[in-house]
Amino acid sequence: MDTKFAIWLDVEDEFLLGSIGRFVDALEGGSTVVFDVCELFDGVSSKRIGRVDMPGFTRIPGAMVRAFERNYLPGPTCPGVNAEFAERIGYDRGLPTGEDIDFNLRALAGEARFEILPSVRHRQYHYSSSLSRDLDFQRDTLWPKHSLNTIIKM
Repeated sequence: MDTKFAIWLDVEDEFLLGSIGRFVDALEGGSTVVFDVCELFDGVSSKRIGRVDMPGFTRIPGAMVRAFERNYLPGPTCPGVNAEFAERIGYDRGLPTGEDIDFNLRALAGEARFEILPSVRHRQYHYSSSLSRDLDFQRDTLWPKHSLNTIIKM
């Protein structure tokens, strides 16, 4: 393993100054997957749309699965991960979109220790053509692969 940690960021998004250090601190503290809060901007005009907080219930131990139950939005994005854990659960390079959601579902099934940083650490830019905004496409791509039965240990 060449790296201890990895972090996810879509090409049209950006981290704010000092963000990576906060992710590293959380990962060094024992979390296996770390999320943050983002600010959403219009990709064409660069105008701020608003802050995208993770819902409060996702901070309850074991409740992160509820963020995926009905494709709850906002959902987890841009995770920082322990690279050894990420390698163990795998990554589907063949998905045309939603690979981050697929990874997060794998993390749930792999019993990740999640942490959500309470402040804005990155910006996401919204474009009407973004596949990540096409919920029907995501549903058709991801949900045949995952069900709550594969995530929640019965």
